[in-house]
Amino acid sequence: PEGTELVPLLRDGEDIVAGVDPTLASVVDRPLTDFLDRELWTLSNARLRGLTIEKDGAERSFQRSDEYDWRPVDANVPARELDVVLDHLLFFKAKAHLAEEDRPELTGVVTVTFVEGDGKRHVTRIGATADGEVQADVGVLRAVLKRKELHADLLEIMARKPDRPKGG
Repeated sequence: PEGTELVPLLRDGEDIVAGVDPTLASVVDRPLTDFLDRELWTLSNARLRGLTIEKDGAERSFQRSDEYDWRPVDANVPARELDVVLDHLLFFKAKAHLAEEDRPELTGVVTVTFVEGDGKRHVTRIGATADGEVQADVGVLRAVLKRKELHADLLEIMARKPDRPKGG
């Protein structure tokens, strides 16, 4: 209609130009990372049976069952060291997502793996950038973490016990 502002839009693979409302055009021009959920995952503690935290070939492994909560696999005591990180790992949230071309190298990478009772695995790599920002890889996604202290807390858990070579 006359007086209505339209913005031309050409979709990939098409030859016909469409006219769209400028509001829609502003949404279409936003990067995909703007539409991603800030929730990276939410895990049910009751369904989980294993947790491994690994850094530089050393690992700490924990188990849980319906009879007891988290404990080290080699000890029959509660894993109180997980208290500071567990909720933040179960309800894993991002502050922002990063496009593939905006992903810096991570240092001090800690890999966290949860295993459900049916064997399904949930894996993330958490590390720091050169400027100290804490980021995580979950599948193909890279996110800036909402809780920056999570990385330091995981490093502290790894430092509490002598390094154990992987598989030994």
